[in-house]
Amino acid sequence: MLLCKLLWYIEATNWEDKGDINIFTFEKLEKTINQFEKQHHGNKASILQIHLSSGTYLEVGLGYPKIWLFYVSPNECKTSLGDKENRDIVEFWWGNESEEFRKRELIPNALARHAILYFVKSGGKLTEEVTWYDGLLESDIDEIPEDIPF
Repeated sequence: MLLCKLLWYIEATNWEDKGDINIFTFEKLEKTINQFEKQHHGNKASILQIHLSSGTYLEVGLGYPKIWLFYVSPNECKTSLGDKENRDIVEFWWGNESEEFRKRELIPNALARHAILYFVKSGGKLTEEVTWYDGLLESDIDEIPEDIPF
């Protein structure tokens, strides 16, 4: 079993202030994300504070580039991000520590979940499979490879 570690930050006021850090092995990652999604849909305000800088912050800190996921409520999407669809979305960022983020995408929860799980399974490196998610986000592909874990 791949013992990748995920840092899970639940923030109260500002995303620069990380607060308590819980470190999970890969075995607990999927359960943790599932649990958060259930709580998130049940009580958005208490978890997200309806404010982008105080949302729940997930960081995969293995290799480069790193990945960040921000869970954002539909109301916040409309006011802060200009997304007018009535659904939850995720901000999906990645980039090297020493440079600006290379990518910033707004994608559905389900795709973000698969992307980060696959990223962790691959050892946190920018493999062709992870690059394929980049292509998918930009709608540059016509078919889904068989080895992508949907």
